[in-house]
Amino acid sequence: MVLCDDILALNNVSSYAYWAVNGTTVAGKANGTSGSAVGYLTKNEGIFIADDDTLYIGDAGNNRIVVVPLNSMSNISIIGDGYGSNLSQFSYPSDVFVTAAYIYIMDAANNRVQRWLRNGTNPVTIPVRPYMDYAYFLFIDKYSNLYLGDCGYSQVLRFSPNSSSPTIVAGNGTAGSTASQLFCPLGVFVDDSETVYVADYSNHRIQKWAYGASFGVTVAGNGLNGNSLMQLNYPKSVVVDTNGYMYIVDTGNNRIVKWAPNANSGVCIIACSGVSGNQMNQLSGPVSLAFDSQGSIYIGDMGNNRVQKFAYINNTGPTTTTIQMKFTSPLSNLIVSSTSNRNK
Repeated sequence: MVLCDDILALNNVSSYAYWAVNGTTVAGKANGTSGSAVGYLTKNEGIFIADDDTLYIGDAGNNRIVVVPLNSMSNISIIGDGYGSNLSQFSYPSDVFVTAAYIYIMDAANNRVQRWLRNGTNPVTIPVRPYMDYAYFLFIDKYSNLYLGDCGYSQVLRFSPNSSSPTIVAGNGTAGSTASQLFCPLGVFVDDSETVYVADYSNHRIQKWAYGASFGVTVAGNGLNGNSLMQLNYPKSVVVDTNGYMYIVDTGNNRIVKWAPNANSGVCIIACSGVSGNQMNQLSGPVSLAFDSQGSIYIGDMGNNRVQKFAYINNTGPTTTTIQMKFTSPLSNLIVSSTSNRNK
């Protein structure tokens, strides 16, 4: 997939890839202790890794965005002036998305999206409030369209830069489990063809909506919550590669699963015991997922008030797939695999 300026960077990862069993804590405290001092997180939700391998964290419980350069993790900085509704303040900032020019922040309890310059200045409000109810996650596509998973109205909205009102691109505004409905959609992912993937939270499934479609197709989960590999349990986020493989934050099962296109079941790749905990091979209520430029996976481990890194370990086999990274960069092809075996 080749996208234009300010669009998602790419990362070639072997389809044989796997990740470390034990994670390392890159933000927050390894034992899960919450706090407001620098180095602590509280109820962190969405994460984003930018083109320079800078990690942005929606530190929702502390009403701030935490910025962690992964190549120099001692240089942590903060965006936001604490709790409130002024332009530079937040009330439960639950997600963040970074483009070449802007930082978009889902200011959930204020029912608004704030857009800051990439240097963390000049905040403005994007007028989304009249149209949505309880959105927690956002996505920006290659045309600078803003997508919101609107849990309250069980729909996904697309806000175009030059439009005064949004378009409903998934769901019909009423909660339900039919093909035309969603039930508290949360994480949204949009591919190059503007196909929308939705973490349909309360339906325990991932729905795929083609551009302009009036109904979705279930591509992961069977609609019943459970812990088998055919099931999901309140999934909150999904990332999709160009071959259609989905990386799903299976929140209720405290694990990350990889799901092939047209498959009836997934494969667990991280925290596969499914038991909530704060050990290095465990997660507790994970919320979000992002890849760095080396293919390592980062998890917003909200129940443990931390962000965990699971290193990309092996690359055996000649076949590669392109992961559409959750960051933006002008026409970057970040090659992290080849036909030879190598660690990353």
